[in-house]
Amino acid sequence: MDPLTTPRLLRQVAQSAEESKKLLRRIGCELEFARAFAALVGDSAWPALIDQATALIDNCTGDLTDAVAKAETLLAPIGEAAKKYTIHCVGHGHIDMNWMWSWQETVATTHDTFASVLQLMKEYPTLTYSQSQASVYALTEKYHPELFQEIQERVKEGRWEVTAAHWVEGEKNLASGESIARHLLYTRRYTQEKFGLGADELPLDWEPDTFGHANTIPTILAKGGVKFYYACRLGGGFDHAVTGEFPRPKLFWWEGPDGSRVLVNKESTWYNSYVNIGDNIAVPAVEFFKDTKLTDWMNVFGIGNHGGGPTRLEVDYLLETATWPVYPTIIFGTAKGWYETVAAGDLSHLPVLDHELNYEFTGCYTTQTLIKQANRFGENYCIDAEVLAAVTDRDSRALLREAWINVLFNQFHDILPGSGVRQTREHAMAIFQETGAITGAIKREAGKALAAGVNTAALAPDLPTLGGFGSGRGAGIGAMESGISKSGGGGSVRPYVIWNPCAWERTEPVTIRLYDTGCEPGRVVARDEDGKAHPTFHLFNGEDWGHKYIEILFFATVPALGYKT
Repeated sequence: MDPLTTPRLLRQVAQSAEESKKLLRRIGCELEFARAFAALVGDSAWPALIDQATALIDNCTGDLTDAVAKAETLLAPIGEAAKKYTIHCVGHGHIDMNWMWSWQETVATTHDTFASVLQLMKEYPTLTYSQSQASVYALTEKYHPELFQEIQERVKEGRWEVTAAHWVEGEKNLASGESIARHLLYTRRYTQEKFGLGADELPLDWEPDTFGHANTIPTILAKGGVKFYYACRLGGGFDHAVTGEFPRPKLFWWEGPDGSRVLVNKESTWYNSYVNIGDNIAVPAVEFFKDTKLTDWMNVFGIGNHGGGPTRLEVDYLLETATWPVYPTIIFGTAKGWYETVAAGDLSHLPVLDHELNYEFTGCYTTQTLIKQANRFGENYCIDAEVLAAVTDRDSRALLREAWINVLFNQFHDILPGSGVRQTREHAMAIFQETGAITGAIKREAGKALAAGVNTAALAPDLPTLGGFGSGRGAGIGAMESGISKSGGGGSVRPYVIWNPCAWERTEPVTIRLYDTGCEPGRVVARDEDGKAHPTFHLFNGEDWGHKYIEILFFATVPALGYKT
């Protein structure tokens, strides 16, 4: 047998080749970094050292380990200066809510990502991980409680960083200002309850994949305790055309209309590892150091979109780079830690942007119009229901939270803009219907309580009356348009309490569906509580499941946050 074919010798040869490959990668990265760093720092002696070290490697015919050691000795002055600069490596796994898949796949993806990260944390004691979106924590708590408990322990240790200021990484142009405030409200409550984290411990809004950023966002965020903003798609991004004012600064102050500011880090490379920046992570760091005049850079790494997070290969490589002598200091850290390190210095030289940061994808504000309609209905339903419940002193907070969470979830940046698949739309519309059911029930019960305190009999004391707010005999039709069905009582006098949930007086047309009247539409009179008769307009006749009706329109003036009978 040829001794060169024995398994032991083959393994030795392969091992030697692998070690040589690693050495060449190491010195190659160090030399490339040294050239970029020399241009940044500007030491006149460094280029000659770099040329000597390069020639030493290029002309090596003997022991590669010895040649690399000698080259690194030549480069030692550069390495000493480089160690004053730090790359904070932040593990991450971007999880899209139902982008190209169903809800059950989102749940499975979240589980697999988190289980993988927790296992790696057991193997690598210094590894840290950052995860946004209260929604993924909530689903883990619901479906995988043991995994959730393990995450809670890692959060206490400071190795698992919660970067959730919002329920999801949401669309920030189509969502209302009230919705964005609710993201902060419900997420802050959740993270306080489940992780013991107050607003001061969660100063970061993590939005790398969000498609557009309205100019009101800094104001809302600042008032909600957010100081820092992490984004990538600030109008143009990976593999598609860019428009507007470019290039965006890598680090800048973003100012709202009232002067409120947040510190924005525009991702220098990308937030997913598969968009490969190459082996040499220090080269983009040098560009950041040059543009910002800072000495700390955040390197977000990990597989994402369909989850995944850091890989063992990535972690091993980053630990290897930390041992390289001619390279910046490499540490595993958190996003909050990096922002606070940067913010502790003088940032007065950074540019200030005081406008929206758009646009990203063609069609994201026009496609999947049903989802967009459902979003606006859902926002309005929740506000209407909450105001009416408050006025009638009904505690509906638990139900309202459930209704709002559905709305907030559907504002995810691949749901509300319409960039998902059929299963995305089906799930979105299903939970919107739940929001409609919840808020419709709240309004029904609160409306009944309101109407019960109104002396509707005074409008026609000599005639029998039935009904009141939504208590009649209709067929339950119309909830899609209003959140509450178009139903009405019987009898020749039918009282309606018209409620105005807005904070201003309104004069608008009101449509009433009168079931089973048996009278001519022209004989219908709308008389208000002051005895004034209002003109009525007959719209049409119809039938709902055996109930005949006429639809009548009249104009009513109703006070702010008030009612008229």
